[in-house]
Amino acid sequence: MNIKYQIFPAEKLLILKFTGDFNIEFYTQFSKSLTQITQWNEVEKVITDVRDLNLNYKNISININIVSDIRRNILKKDYTNVFVVNTPLITATSHLYQSILKQENFKYEYHSTLKETIKTLELDFDEDLLEQHISNLENTFVLN
Repeated sequence: MNIKYQIFPAEKLLILKFTGDFNIEFYTQFSKSLTQITQWNEVEKVITDVRDLNLNYKNISININIVSDIRRNILKKDYTNVFVVNTPLITATSHLYQSILKQENFKYEYHSTLKETIKTLELDFDEDLLEQHISNLENTFVLN
């Protein structure tokens, strides 16, 4: 699994790009390290691009529960997160994950287009600029 990310302070925006095979341990460590970044406290909007993420359908229910616990207990702050999706499995998984968290008043959406993502988060970007940002994220998470 690879996680690239960047915080855009002026927009109070964090963009995440997940690629490769999903790994719950890697994601857990990333989440813990993210909360240690000073700018994390200012983030109000998150875009999570999962279009290039591979999921193992056999572990989905276990991983959804663990990721939900991470959201509740590690990434506790208030923000709106929009997942950018592109396949039926990613869409269904995002829907299940978000339906759990929405019951607890966490703010989640998922969209298959950047146009809808921009609209939901009320960003002053066009689709080309957002795609450029996603393609050129400055930071890559590495386990120590």
